[in-house]
Amino acid sequence: MDHEKIEIIDLRSVHRDIACSYLDAFIQIHEYESVFPDSIGGKDAEQWRQSFSEFSPSVAQMNIALALNREPNREPHVIGGLVFKHYRKSGCGLWTYFAVKPSHQEKDIATRLIKHVTDSLEILLLAEAGDPEKYFDADQRKKIVEQIGFFAKLGARKIDIPWLELRHAREGYDHLLCFPANQDLESIDRDRIAPFLLEFHETSSIEEPNPRADIIPTTQDLPKQIKLAKLPAKEEPALPLKAASVCLHFVERGAKCRDSEPDMVFGSMELDLLNYQFQVKPPLISRHLLGEGNLVKIIFPLSFQYTSEGRAEALICDQREKIVDCMLSMTEFKHSKIRIWHLTLSAQHSPLNEFEIIKLISLYDGRSEDTGPYEEPSGKNTASAKKKLANEIRFIHGNEELSIIGLISKLAANSPNCASSSSQHEKLALKSGTIQLLLKNEETKTLLWNAIRARSKIEGSKNGQGAGNNPHEATRAVMAESGLSARILRALSGITIGIFDFCETDFEEIVDTFEPSFEDGSVFIKFNRCTLLSIAQDDRAFEACRKTIGISPYLIIPHAVLIHNEELVLMAEETIQSVQEKESSIRRVLKLGKLETAYNAAAEYLHSWYLPIIFNYPTETILFKQGKKKRGSTQKHKMVQSQLLELQKQIEETWLLRRGIVGGVIASLLAFITATQATKTILAILDIRDTGIHHVFGFFFFALVLVLSLIGLKFKK
Repeated sequence: MDHEKIEIIDLRSVHRDIACSYLDAFIQIHEYESVFPDSIGGKDAEQWRQSFSEFSPSVAQMNIALALNREPNREPHVIGGLVFKHYRKSGCGLWTYFAVKPSHQEKDIATRLIKHVTDSLEILLLAEAGDPEKYFDADQRKKIVEQIGFFAKLGARKIDIPWLELRHAREGYDHLLCFPANQDLESIDRDRIAPFLLEFHETSSIEEPNPRADIIPTTQDLPKQIKLAKLPAKEEPALPLKAASVCLHFVERGAKCRDSEPDMVFGSMELDLLNYQFQVKPPLISRHLLGEGNLVKIIFPLSFQYTSEGRAEALICDQREKIVDCMLSMTEFKHSKIRIWHLTLSAQHSPLNEFEIIKLISLYDGRSEDTGPYEEPSGKNTASAKKKLANEIRFIHGNEELSIIGLISKLAANSPNCASSSSQHEKLALKSGTIQLLLKNEETKTLLWNAIRARSKIEGSKNGQGAGNNPHEATRAVMAESGLSARILRALSGITIGIFDFCETDFEEIVDTFEPSFEDGSVFIKFNRCTLLSIAQDDRAFEACRKTIGISPYLIIPHAVLIHNEELVLMAEETIQSVQEKESSIRRVLKLGKLETAYNAAAEYLHSWYLPIIFNYPTETILFKQGKKKRGSTQKHKMVQSQLLELQKQIEETWLLRRGIVGGVIASLLAFITATQATKTILAILDIRDTGIHHVFGFFFFALVLVLSLIGLKFKK
């Protein structure tokens, strides 16, 4: 097998007897990797034999490119082939069938066959593909998805023409594809496609008196340059996770928090987390509401787009539905009246793979690849919102299809021991997520721990030890092989950083990705943007709460405190910005009370209710510190504090302005009274009774006294 030589031939280029022999061998490949709906039928095989046994003068003739294995000292034997109909006038070939032996399915046989057809035979290879959205049957849809994924791997592009209408066909032939030699090609010339359309209609519409009558105007109406669209790649998960939980955190402001006894599920663990000074009067209390048994079906979109390094990419999946256990709990902060809801989706019925977990991350993140976060549709952004993955993920609870906000609102409104009204739940905001994974597979665990330790400089390789004893070299070797182990590492890195473009991750990026928050090799915990990820082999708290909370409270409680503090900072910023309009001095003075109210509220958010480190154990303390640093919470807090200082300065300046105005008014009144009295006295002494002279003297004395009073106020300041 190591010395085999694979040769690609055109079946019509060899002697007819040899061609028939090769054709029989090709037809016998029953264990094939077919990307077409049906296998070879007896009628098809007979037509192929007839086509190669006699000359065919037809416009389109059947042709086959075969892959032969020429091992030394052995007769060549057929290992695969590509069947296409050759439209000779236009120089196009329409792909109709493909098969390859299982022993050679990983040797890029299809790529070699396509290259032979396009380069050696100088044929523009075309293919037809269906639209999986039109198939309700899961098996049929899966076949179409596999077909599209297969074509996408080979570099196929969708030709932007209404192929279904041009073909006059029903389901199964929705798109026309081509395999350009240049993978960067974004369009194809009309003069390359139009002749094929004419030939295709000529051969497929023989019974019509004038088959060209309808197609000629259609081809003339095509744009000069026809766009080529990239096909979505098929998801190929490498990491089915049976012990996986995704907890989504929602924020509710102005919650009606009530005093009650500690929760039976959270009680002891929550108090155990807190320092002594915060145990007496805990600043938070968590409650469990819904546990195992509340099944929710997640409906993922069949395909979606994401942006990676400026490129528009797309993925397609054949498994759209996933049933999970949906568990609900909450953490309340009495003083700030903020409630954090924890909606845990747990893979207890079927595993969650890496793509599904990243899709759930997109519900609250996904900004870097433009797949999220989820946005409630409105009249203005409905069209744009539908383009995002997060807006297309739906949840079926009972008989109702819901968005993620609709799901949490329904569960929260119907949950026991909840004092809030249903209208309040409609204002819930999805902020962050916590993901906990337990790796039960020893090989996967070893791969991850080696990647975590790969940064360290181990002297093992210098002492002649093997790569297996050196995590750095072991991880490098795994990534160089690009096998299943490398795919698993890339999958874990994709979950860690929440992106779909993890297939392009190289060794150096893997090392950067798995830089942990803790040096302990038994658990990997890391904050990435608004996701807290924990990967371990086992976790006692997780197992204890698996059927109630669905995730470890030692993860979601510190995360809830971080989210609470971030929400307070956001509330302070919103309060400050609400009074930061540019206005005239008089209007600022009139709104002085509003400025002071805003300042007091913002100061309360940033200082009185903002929680410090309240945890007793080093793990949660470090986790809290790392979260503030990695999420930018500390920097954001400082920035809003600066805004608060600016508001304080503005208030002080407004007070000075107000005192100046009040002083001016008082000076005016005093000047008026003084001028009135002085005018009367002077005119009485001079015995002047003329009213006009009275007014002139009065105005003169009023102005003089007012100027002197204002000058005195200025010097006083």
